[in-house]
Amino acid sequence: MSAMRLPGLKGRGVALALLMFTLFQSFFTTGIVFGWPSLLLILKNEGVYLNKCPAGTESCSSRDVAFNLVFTLASITNVIGAWVGGLIPSVKCSITCGLAFSMTGSLILALSPASSELAWPLALALQGAAGGMIQLPTYCLGNAFGSGKGSVIAAFVALFCCAALTYQLMVLLYNAGWSRSEIFLSHAGLLVCFACVTCWVWPGPPIKVGDVLTCKGCRLRVENENDNQDETATGTNKPARGLCRKVLQGACSFKYIAFLTFYIVELWFNRCLMGWFAPYLDWKDRLLTERYGHGLDIEYHTGCFTILNALLPITAIPVFGWIVARFGHRSVAPLCAALLGVLSFASLLMDKEWPLFFFYFFLAWHRQFLLSTFFNFVSCEFTGDVFPKLAGIGTLVSSLSGGLQYPVLGMTYSVFDGDFVPTLSGMLILGCLLLVVVAAFFLQEKVFAHRCSIRKPNVKETEGNNANEDSSEEASSCSSEKTLHDKNMEIQAKHDQEHAKSSASHAATNLEEAEDVYADVVSPSGKHVSTAV
Repeated sequence: MSAMRLPGLKGRGVALALLMFTLFQSFFTTGIVFGWPSLLLILKNEGVYLNKCPAGTESCSSRDVAFNLVFTLASITNVIGAWVGGLIPSVKCSITCGLAFSMTGSLILALSPASSELAWPLALALQGAAGGMIQLPTYCLGNAFGSGKGSVIAAFVALFCCAALTYQLMVLLYNAGWSRSEIFLSHAGLLVCFACVTCWVWPGPPIKVGDVLTCKGCRLRVENENDNQDETATGTNKPARGLCRKVLQGACSFKYIAFLTFYIVELWFNRCLMGWFAPYLDWKDRLLTERYGHGLDIEYHTGCFTILNALLPITAIPVFGWIVARFGHRSVAPLCAALLGVLSFASLLMDKEWPLFFFYFFLAWHRQFLLSTFFNFVSCEFTGDVFPKLAGIGTLVSSLSGGLQYPVLGMTYSVFDGDFVPTLSGMLILGCLLLVVVAAFFLQEKVFAHRCSIRKPNVKETEGNNANEDSSEEASSCSSEKTLHDKNMEIQAKHDQEHAKSSASHAATNLEEAEDVYADVVSPSGKHVSTAV
């Protein structure tokens, strides 16, 4: 073999080096748009959309709604980019295109004048799409780690959340004296370096289960451990028509539609809470000032929100892993995600400052649990060739719900005069209803598991050789409403009743014959007669 094959630990070392670079790249590219509250401080200080407020004022509802539209477009394009990234057959091509989009967005943010109206939504939309196109294709790198695939995917999800710190770092540089142009031009230059390294080291085709990374001339190649294995046997050369049929069947299945509905609603909750945080802080500041005479340090809470929402998801990784390993991926993990969403709304409705710190924790864990639950569910319920397509479809459909936060925020200002209590209360009620539905599914799963763990019948209660047969029939039919073992027991009981009736009838007949014989043998005086019977 001409390539230098690196088996065992050396092969894992090559994959680990690529993983470290990809995680570092993900920090500056994938989820940076979700550090929007930090970037908002720079844009407001630069005077962006200041013309939407009356003269002499810097905060108004029209300006808040315009900024919320920017984040809404960024969150929508982020999931659309993930769908596009799942469709592109080449991982290298998807990552490179995403880096090009993100670089273009940084250049727009660096060179556009503050009076521009279209530059900001366009730039954030490009960076949002870039994050999705870079994130989802890199999940295939987990196949190079064998049983450690789940940990690799969890690490990518965590770095997606940590990427929100990128804008926070830009705020620190801005406060240190850097200009907006210098900050985003530096970011664009870093992305150019990422693109060069990606084109050099990343292999073109996706990494599949059983593949090994090899090195030749400081460039990575993908080789299969079973080179002599038939491709059709491993499923790597399936017809496109058959794959499309499998994807369509999976997308139309009840379990996928039901879980996708849960994911869409919970993701909408998360996007609303993140997109509304800046106007919510302004409203909360006015509310506390009126009631208690002191408001909030908005810049301090904005920094806490960005930093904690980027770092706290890392602490949720071992908890989520333990829950999935202990209870499975179907019930408890979605139940925890729904509960965290309800607690997030409840903490925002309190008219104190201290519940905000609980809100930061609940929201960070809610996003980590929700994303990990969705990708883990799809990867466990469907095959590897269908997973990226269904994951992309789910992210695309869920992006439509992200756009609803913009009209709901507009309704909050127009109907409720900027009061967030009615809006948050209605969403809290919706979250509680969803929590009840998930809890009901959880109880159904427990009942199902209890039925499948019914104690096997005692051998003495069955007829010898039929005991094991009845027990195996019971274990294999737990999914039916009435097990096959129960039916067999009913048939056996009916058979026993009929047998008992026939035995009783036969015994009665024998008793009558015995009485007749006794009457012939014994004389009326009670003396025996010597008759031959």
